[in-house]
Amino acid sequence: MPLYRVDEKTRTRLKHPLGQLLVGPPERTTPRLARVIAEEAPAKVIAVGDAVSSWMRLYGVDVSLYVVDRKTLRVDVGETVTGLREVVVRNPPGEVTEEAYEVLRQVLEGGDVKVVRVEGEEDLLALPLVLLAPVGSIVVYGQPYVGVVVVRVTSETKAEVGELLEAMRVSESGKG
Repeated sequence: MPLYRVDEKTRTRLKHPLGQLLVGPPERTTPRLARVIAEEAPAKVIAVGDAVSSWMRLYGVDVSLYVVDRKTLRVDVGETVTGLREVVVRNPPGEVTEEAYEVLRQVLEGGDVKVVRVEGEEDLLALPLVLLAPVGSIVVYGQPYVGVVVVRVTSETKAEVGELLEAMRVSESGKG
């Protein structure tokens, strides 16, 4: 059952980056992202999306958790992150399910899982990841055709994302 579901108002808000936008192709943004991470030494680095994840691996960026769905721009891309312990979760497009939320919470609290592979769509999972990650972490996701977004997890970003998620909360009847 979905905990959160995107509506038109929230969809419009989500078109704007939640953090710092690094503009350009991955060949330019990934080295810049690697420098940011090296300089800031975040508590955790979380990559959301197959394109972002594969480029971060290619450039040797140390990532705590990858969240992927084997698709980029809704096109199947196969496995982008291999050789790491993974857990599979179901999460339909436009939603954040209770199952996905709980798995993300458990994975961030500890253990050796490095990849959450989503059957469905991982895009919205950046939101609960900002809420669940420790302050001082960085969540990275792609902004299609533009670049990558670097969300620094602070009490302020947690509050902003918490408000967004509350606006998306699904009532007990299943209506958003």
